[in-house]
Amino acid sequence: VTDAMGEDASTVWPVRTHCSGYGDRDGIVGIRLDSYHWGGTRATGTQIRNITFSGFSATVDCPDSTMFDVDYHGKGGFFDPRNNIRDILVQDNSTLVNLCKAQEMDVVEVAIHDVDGSLMGGSINTPGFIVSNVGAMTADNRCVEQPGTCASFCAGVCLRLMRIAVPAFYFHDDGFQLELEGANENGQSISSVIVKNHEYHRPMEDLLNWESHTRLFVALPAGGSYIGRFTLNGQAIWPIFADMSYEDNPNECGPDFAVLDLDQLSPPSCNEIVVNGDAGDEVGGSTHSWQDIAGGVEAIAGGADGTAFSILNKDRSRWHGLAQHLDTRCMVEGHSFAVRAKIRLTKDGDLWVCNVDGYSGDPASCVYATMRYSYGI
Repeated sequence: VTDAMGEDASTVWPVRTHCSGYGDRDGIVGIRLDSYHWGGTRATGTQIRNITFSGFSATVDCPDSTMFDVDYHGKGGFFDPRNNIRDILVQDNSTLVNLCKAQEMDVVEVAIHDVDGSLMGGSINTPGFIVSNVGAMTADNRCVEQPGTCASFCAGVCLRLMRIAVPAFYFHDDGFQLELEGANENGQSISSVIVKNHEYHRPMEDLLNWESHTRLFVALPAGGSYIGRFTLNGQAIWPIFADMSYEDNPNECGPDFAVLDLDQLSPPSCNEIVVNGDAGDEVGGSTHSWQDIAGGVEAIAGGADGTAFSILNKDRSRWHGLAQHLDTRCMVEGHSFAVRAKIRLTKDGDLWVCNVDGYSGDPASCVYATMRYSYGI
């Protein structure tokens, strides 16, 4: 065996093997599945069929060799749940799967569908899922830990994946989470599940855009009945909205959840559905709850009609403006709301009195505003 320079590779130091890297002996990987997935139904995952494996046993030279692992990109904990495998033949004692390096990089929501159970094996191959060995993925008692691999085999389990989108301003709060409990399709109780946001860092201007939201991914046995509640630093809350959609369609393995109810707590009075945070207080200036169509949003000193602060859209384009998601508990069919606002007009830093009778071509004509609403995200 010779190296790239034609020298005898058996005499060099450190000893070089077939392991990945440059003498680091990290092990060899048969197939590395892509785990970077932003959600949505257009990405249908990878399908692996009819492959025979051998030679992926963990050895002294290659201690982490494995037939399957997933990439550990460090961009967030998402994993495409529609990756699936079938007709896998293992000819020796190769390590079947190892998810430890992915878990070190916070990729902890892996779910690989073993369509015919040929990878998980056993006397009778049973379809199921190979998942990260963490509480959010192994709530069903049919999931069995595979020692030393950071993985569990969930034979006989069909996991459905639900995306739950909430307002983006919970993105930076580590105390925000979703807690779930319930029973699988057989009526057996599952362990309590805690789901957190794993999105990679995003700049604040992205989070303030009205279309921005943070997503939680819930993987639970198909056909089960579940209830969840949101908490912030241990206190139950309702995050204004929670938009739910299945992420594993097409290629889902079983029925929808029989029930997935989110505790909306006691509804608010709904007398004031537009929330200004503390922007109107003398010590305020927060833009909490406000987002922008484009251009950015900020609170500035000096409000309309003697108030302390104003909410300002930084851009002046007619298609730009301010936006706010309304508490969905107040949205009841047949109810109506009146919207009122105070506007502060300035020109060159001074208050400006416009000509209310002026035409659009008049430099002194008053500005006008339009309102539009959007349902869903």
